[in-house]
Amino acid sequence: MYMPRNVSIRPVRPFRLSCALALILLLAAVLLLDCRPVQAKKDREAHEFSAVAPVPRPLDTGGYIPADETVLSARDALTRGDGTWVVLRGNISRRVGEKEYVFTDASGNADVRIGQKAWQGVQVSAGETVLLYGKVRRHWEHSFIDIRRVVRQ
Repeated sequence: MYMPRNVSIRPVRPFRLSCALALILLLAAVLLLDCRPVQAKKDREAHEFSAVAPVPRPLDTGGYIPADETVLSARDALTRGDGTWVVLRGNISRRVGEKEYVFTDASGNADVRIGQKAWQGVQVSAGETVLLYGKVRRHWEHSFIDIRRVVRQ
């Protein structure tokens, strides 16, 4: 490598070290200033509420039910298009998965998916009649009904 003779090379290290040190000190100061109020707030909240359990929020059980709602059979509901709102009346015969159940009525069976919010605290056995409000979902060749609300009859 060619290097001219009159060029002097100055060390860059002290400048880099001072910049890095200044940056570290600045970050440390920001972290210390930012953490103290948060930790004090956490300590205060833990002290104030340590003996009292949180009050459970009641489940939202209200909603509009139209007078002219059409209750479909399981067979008819599965022939509807994707995203169609349906109402079913029948029994939940068995549980298949974590959220998957088999719904049964006079026309046959339908796969339904019922999440925790849809139950709204209702407990149902296999012999009880329920109204299920939900949407038809189609994935490739499999159709199921995504239930949004369960009402015991």
